[in-house]
Amino acid sequence: MIRNFFYIAYAILICMISHSCSYSSSEEKETKADPDPEVFVRMRDDGTRSSANQIDNNGMVNGIRITYYADGKTIHSKTTFNQGIKQGPSNIYDLNGKIFQQTNYEEGKKLSYKLLVAGS
Repeated sequence: MIRNFFYIAYAILICMISHSCSYSSSEEKETKADPDPEVFVRMRDDGTRSSANQIDNNGMVNGIRITYYADGKTIHSKTTFNQGIKQGPSNIYDLNGKIFQQTNYEEGKKLSYKLLVAGS
C-alpha cells in the first residue's frame, strides 16, 4: 500500500514539474487547450514501474514520457511528445544516469541522432 502511494505521489510530482515547465507566461497558460493533463503510470507484472507520461483529453501522450529500467526506479529514457507524436528531445540513459544516446524529433521525424561514448 505504501508502494502504491509512492507511485501515485511520484506521478503527481512529475506532472507538476513538467506542467509548470511547459508554460513560459501566464498569458500562454490561459490559452492552452488542456491545462491539467492526466498522468498515466504503467506497471510491470512484478509491480515495478515501467513508464510514466502525461496524456491529453484524447488519451494521447502529451509531454514527457519517462521509461524505467527493470528496477522501476532508474530512468531509461525521456522522450517529449506533442499529441501522441514525438516532438523535441529524446534521451536514453545508462544505468548510472548518464545520457548515452540523444535524438531530436520534429513532428515524429528524426532530425538528429547522437550516440555518446563514455567520457563525452
